[in-house]
Amino acid sequence: MLSISRIAIGVCSVLMLQEPQVTVSVRTDEDRMNAAELLESGKLDPETERRTITSLADFLNPSDGRDILYAFQKCAKRGPGCLDAVVPQIVNSVKFTKDETFFCLLCDTLLCCEKITPQSRDLLAAQFERRQDLIYGIYKLAAVLAKFGQDDKLDWLSAKLKRPFSLPVCCAAEALGSLGPRAKSTIPALEPLLAARAPDVRVVAATALWRIGYKDKRDVIEKVLRESLAEDDEEVTFVPTYHGSVPAASHSDIAINWLWKIGDQSAETTDLLASMLRDSSRDRKLHLIWVLAKIGKPTESVLAALREASVDQMNALVAKAAQRALQTLGQD
Repeated sequence: MLSISRIAIGVCSVLMLQEPQVTVSVRTDEDRMNAAELLESGKLDPETERRTITSLADFLNPSDGRDILYAFQKCAKRGPGCLDAVVPQIVNSVKFTKDETFFCLLCDTLLCCEKITPQSRDLLAAQFERRQDLIYGIYKLAAVLAKFGQDDKLDWLSAKLKRPFSLPVCCAAEALGSLGPRAKSTIPALEPLLAARAPDVRVVAATALWRIGYKDKRDVIEKVLRESLAEDDEEVTFVPTYHGSVPAASHSDIAINWLWKIGDQSAETTDLLASMLRDSSRDRKLHLIWVLAKIGKPTESVLAALREASVDQMNALVAKAAQRALQTLGQD
């Protein structure tokens, strides 16, 4: 429950139908956690949201800043441009952080921004030259620079697609996908990866192509994602990327979630996902249940799999999730 003592939203004023008086406090760790939660919820009025973003931007460090950045990203997706005023603080954190996961989150947040100043872009370009030691973050940073006018970074990322190892290829493909239609010129470089030997490369390339705008070959994308589920899991070679409700831990997690995002509601797909429920790990089962509920196609095989999971005596979380999914699908 959110702490009203930490973020007062003028409840009494609201009850009296008066203009609420809002006070934002982020002095303590609890304050920051509550403020980030409120910001992510989308329940703040525009002025309070602006103040909260400004206040939280002073705490962008690896120990305090991860939940703040996730909240910033959610906020930016609801209202483009809301982060523009705090871009300098985000860029400054990119410059000084030594935590690569946090570095990636900072870059993901910058990708949600509408614009950055020339000075901020120059600072990021300097970091690109200095931080070539980064394993994952350098690809994220290249995507940020490409979004804000450095088209040569598209060429840099495309060149990485030709590397013989999965790690740089997956990192580059995911970075290009994050740019959406702006990376359309790289489609010819991504297409051959749909036939790669490594399933993680195929899946990441397929999702990148879809995000870029490969909509006329939807059947090809869906086929790649479905077929990858029959192969042994390959650990994802880039971090941190969240797909849906859980972190992506393998190519299968990404494929499962993107089949839903793309809108594949075919019986072939739903039956395949349902068949995976019996033999999956706990986290995979929770992910599958979440996706099957989102797809919303209560076929016989889906309902049978969910009913079996709903009485899982080995895992109460799975059983409860399956029960909720059955209710969502109208099977009380």
